[in-house]
Amino acid sequence: MITSSLDEAALNSWGWRIPFLLAGPLGLIGLYLRSRIDDTPVFRAMEKRDAVQEAPLREAWKRCRRQVLTLFGYSITNAVGYYLMSSYLIAYMSEEVGYTKAQAMLTSVLAMLAYSAACPLMAAAADRYGRKPMLLVACGGFAVATLPAFWLIGTGLAGAMAGAMVLAVLVSVIGTANVPAMVEMFPGQLRASGSAIGYTAAYVLFGGTAPFVATGLVSLAGTPLAPGFYLMGLAAVSALVVLFSFRETVHLPLTRTTVLER
Repeated sequence: MITSSLDEAALNSWGWRIPFLLAGPLGLIGLYLRSRIDDTPVFRAMEKRDAVQEAPLREAWKRCRRQVLTLFGYSITNAVGYYLMSSYLIAYMSEEVGYTKAQAMLTSVLAMLAYSAACPLMAAAADRYGRKPMLLVACGGFAVATLPAFWLIGTGLAGAMAGAMVLAVLVSVIGTANVPAMVEMFPGQLRASGSAIGYTAAYVLFGGTAPFVATGLVSLAGTPLAPGFYLMGLAAVSALVVLFSFRETVHLPLTRTTVLER
């Protein structure tokens, strides 16, 4: 709406600040809610038993290295898929494929709406069928459907919307299985640290760099489909990690203190 209502000069001068001003109160609400939320019952129980780890990051890497690396191995696809679908899509459509910024932003909004609508459904499927099957479906879906999705984006506005929504649904599949899985695969005393190492490393190293890498690949390869090949390759690697290293976690109790064995 802002892009359509303002000319380029006004948008570059002051219009870009409007979304940040609108989001400011939401940040304050989030800060208020976070300050009022208690720690989990599992953590409070550990505090009563004086079982809280003094150096949880070191202990998580020492005792749960396989879980950390497994989480990293499939989170790279989650991270790159999300960043390409959300932040990179607008620049990709307007700079690489030739759409107007208004068309690119409309497509991005529709993709995020599709993502939001799909998340509850995919989360319910992950609870019903398990984390591992959904992770495999997501990685397999990215490996097979990413290139057609990027091709669709270049065929016209309707195709762009369809391709973006395909990516959005795949991101919802992997994301809604990933989040509970990374909580369940670590014991209570190392849960926050272990999941933080693997998940954050994937997002910093692969997610944060995804738009830059995608732009460079388009320039290097000379084809706008290059980001699709990149995501497909990562998805194939993640599928192998899930297949051979991930142990199903859906039925594991969150109160456990033991480390998963092979």
